Amino acid sequence: MKRYLFLLMLAIMPALAMAQSEKTNKGAHYLEVKTGLSISDIPLIYTSDALPVEGLSFDMRYAYGLINNLDIIAAFSTYSGYESFDETMAIDKFSYIDRMYYCNALQIGVRGKVKCFDFMNLKLSLTGGLMNHAQTCYGDYPPVQPYTVMYLRSCVGGMFEVDFDISKRMSLGLFYGRTTTILNKNAGVKFDNTGLSLSVRL
Repeated sequence: MKRYLFLLMLAIMPALAMAQSEKTNKGAHYLEVKTGLSISDIPLIYTSDALPVEGLSFDMRYAYGLINNLDIIAAFSTYSGYESFDETMAIDKFSYIDRMYYCNALQIGVRGKVKCFDFMNLKLSLTGGLMNHAQTCYGDYPPVQPYTVMYLRSCVGGMFEVDFDISKRMSLGLFYGRTTTILNKNAGVKFDNTGLSLSVRL
């Protein structure tokens, strides 16, 4: 149900943004930095299970005001995480492994933006691009030797932001985003990330 509500918001926000009467966003350039926590469902290679790994996220994006309150955006995101396996949960001494992942994603897309109360901005973006993802794995049979696999996959992402103007050219706020791989039968990965955002109008 949450997925359908999120997709509905993605569809409605650009229309709301184009309906805004404010024209000041047209032609504006923005540089934005977002950082916070991430959690990823990492699929295990030899089972259908996906176990969450927590880590950190960093996002740098450029936005250009195309019309009214509709932006074109280009984003570079990176996610990383590490989890030390609990040896007490190991089935045998060969199933011990420290799990690690990292990911770089390069995406472009659009973002609707609605201004409220002359100081608060609501933003909803939809992006797509490529994701370079790597994770630790282990072999079928003992002795188990961890190794790293890497994938290059197409991906889509969505992000909801609420920020507040602290000056004419700067705003500070919160965000929640999700990026997921698409068009692949194996190694499907999705990242949820949330944290703080800083936006500067150039």
